[in-house]
Amino acid sequence: MATIAGWVLLAATAASGAQPTDVTHEAVCGLKALFTLERSHLQEKDRYELSTEKLGFLPLPCPDATRPPTSGDNSLGGCRFVFTILAVGQDLESINAPEALRAEAVGVGLGVKGLRLVLDGQGRISRAHTGTPIPEPDCEAWRREADPLWRYHDAVSEHDCTGGPYDPSHPCTQGFEDLAALARAGVGVARKEYAEHPTARELVPIEPPTPAMSLCGLLASPERRAHAADTLERGGQLLTTVLAPRCHTEGLRVALPRILRRFGAVCPGEHCLELLALARDAQLPGQAELLRTHTSQVADAVLQHPSDTRLEYLHRVTGLSYVDLSPLDQALEGKWEGLRQVGQLKREPLVLALLERARRVHPELAPRVALLHELWGRETASDATFRAWTVSATCGELGDARELNLTLPRMRFIVETQTRCQGSPVGILERYTATLPPRDLMKLLEPLPAEHLVWMRAHLGLDDPKRAEALVDWVVDRQPKLLEALRITVPVAQRLLSPRNVDRQGGRVKVLESLLRGYSGKYGPIEADAWRLLYKEALQGTPSPELVRDLASRRIPPEEKKTLLAGVLRSPDVCVRAAAAAGLAETKVDGIPRDAARAYLEEIRPRFLCIQRIAERLGSPPPGKRIFPLIGCGADPVPALEQPKPPPPPQPLEDYCSRLGEESKDCWSACDGIVLDEEAHSRLETAAGESVPYPAAHRACAYNGP
Repeated sequence: MATIAGWVLLAATAASGAQPTDVTHEAVCGLKALFTLERSHLQEKDRYELSTEKLGFLPLPCPDATRPPTSGDNSLGGCRFVFTILAVGQDLESINAPEALRAEAVGVGLGVKGLRLVLDGQGRISRAHTGTPIPEPDCEAWRREADPLWRYHDAVSEHDCTGGPYDPSHPCTQGFEDLAALARAGVGVARKEYAEHPTARELVPIEPPTPAMSLCGLLASPERRAHAADTLERGGQLLTTVLAPRCHTEGLRVALPRILRRFGAVCPGEHCLELLALARDAQLPGQAELLRTHTSQVADAVLQHPSDTRLEYLHRVTGLSYVDLSPLDQALEGKWEGLRQVGQLKREPLVLALLERARRVHPELAPRVALLHELWGRETASDATFRAWTVSATCGELGDARELNLTLPRMRFIVETQTRCQGSPVGILERYTATLPPRDLMKLLEPLPAEHLVWMRAHLGLDDPKRAEALVDWVVDRQPKLLEALRITVPVAQRLLSPRNVDRQGGRVKVLESLLRGYSGKYGPIEADAWRLLYKEALQGTPSPELVRDLASRRIPPEEKKTLLAGVLRSPDVCVRAAAAAGLAETKVDGIPRDAARAYLEEIRPRFLCIQRIAERLGSPPPGKRIFPLIGCGADPVPALEQPKPPPPPQPLEDYCSRLGEESKDCWSACDGIVLDEEAHSRLETAAGESVPYPAAHRACAYNGP
């Protein structure tokens, strides 16, 4: 290990122009360090960097702390070489090519002048004119030989060395001793770095401590710090001392109250925010109260800073995170991140004052700031302010209205944005529309296109009986697709069957058919009383046999069903009587009138005779049984898709039934009704007091339950 005397000799030798044995080590090791930094920058930023300062490249200077002069931020001198980044590529596809990065080290001192080494994008170092590769030296060994302060530099890099005091064996102590010894001996680089490190000057002094060291150092007593602060204040140096790097907390707590008691002298001013940030770092008593007392002056100081430093100072002064402060910083630039985002700011006096400054500087933010105060519960914005916001807000920003309480006038302003923000009003208004009085609702939604009303069907309150009754005519007129959300009560059904509405829906018969087929989805849920009304309305006049059969087959209490069908059971139309009787028999209702039962038997007789004649020709049905497959999910705990399939019917029976079905499809009956099962048919025979034999072939081909 070199001694201090050896380093002093090295410095003197370097100053005289004498050179070490291998003159290329400085250049090669410097270029290697530059390449390592460039590759790290590439991984982080996806590009190389041309500026040595932005890259963080700092080669070793000469022992006397001098560097060769350079021009341009892409060049920096070491000791005997100047390093320059010549070119950097920006094309990611060729970023690893040799030409993607070019740098050089050019000798400028005695013995190396004119020597030029070049670096390419693959880290290869060679002589510029010949292309001869340069062997790589042990750069760590060279650094320890060339840097008289390597122990100090290693200690600072690993331990920072701004605390202390340290144990004698601590690397910072050893580094400070080397630094002080070389500075005392007059080595230029050591004197420079010693002067810049107050902790080193205090722990290993080479001269009596200055008042600045006594104030800001580690070891001074409170009395000594106070005396130093008084001395510096009288000499006009207290502010400069506090702003210097590495003034310790104890010194700041003594000095800052002296500076900040004359607040108007420093705020607003170029050092105002730095002093307040130091006060927060030092946890100065009364720092928060200081901000509250002088909020206006601090806000003015914030606005004096450019945008690239303002956010950093806001963070340091308030202690809020960068993420939390970003909406405020954007507002000061005239940009608005959104009511919800800005609304998450802490409602501190400084924040409120800066928002007010933003409103003054950027008038377009005025309605937004007013709505923010409403969101915070400070004051309610006027309707005129709200309208001004809806006019200037982007379509995405309109969603912020969900954060506010919307009155009917405000809802109208939201609807007015429909022409430029298609569909936006629907999502904003849906939380209110279900409770708006029907008259207000209809007027409010008038400007919206009919197709947009469909998006609101679940938010109009149409499932409420009273609202459905009030809105039924409007639904028919504006958007019939909303009928599927409309609760059908007796009054609603009556309105739907009124002349004005049936004409708009294709006629009375079509409306009734759609309502009675409730499963079709065109209309909403139908209440029991409304069903009864619809049944009665459907059976007025001359209903078709198909309609009568449909109604007669429904699950209606037996006595109610007989009352409902009383008229059609006496109809002069034999097919209508037959359809009513068939429906009653199918649902096992007793007391079927004899005449109606006979009408069914007379209607089915020709078809049965036809089937019997075909069966005689085909012969007796083969043995077997047809099982109707189970479809859907019932009470069985085994899912429908996992239920065992029924065994297929014997092929002879299936062939027989297929032929019977094909040949009997033209078998005629008077009303062309559906053939009942044998049990229902037998019930009608009993009611009629006569018999129409049930074809054995039809019985054999009927499907049975599983």
